[in-house]
Amino acid sequence: MIDPYTLLSIERDADDETIKHAYLDQIRRYPADRDAQRFDQIRTAFERIRSRRDRLSYRLFESEPPTPQSLLTHLAACAKPGRPTKEQFQALLRMSRYEIK
Repeated sequence: MIDPYTLLSIERDADDETIKHAYLDQIRRYPADRDAQRFDQIRTAFERIRSRRDRLSYRLFESEPPTPQSLLTHLAACAKPGRPTKEQFQALLRMSRYEIK
């Protein structure tokens, strides 16, 4: 699965309110009737990190470094025709620090 922080375009130290706003923004952007798969990914990501306890559990037991392919797939799915947005590029750079060098 794609990293929930990347999927919601938020920082790893985001608080509950920031995560909720990012979730609602993504749900408005990708409603279930237009893109059901993306909607489910967003909903699952939110459920994994919605509270402080959930985020701690995710960090301890579920997080794994993203693969370069998953980062590029995520960026391609989010990108509009043309160049990636600044936020998408920053998220990709944040996640790239987890690559094995």
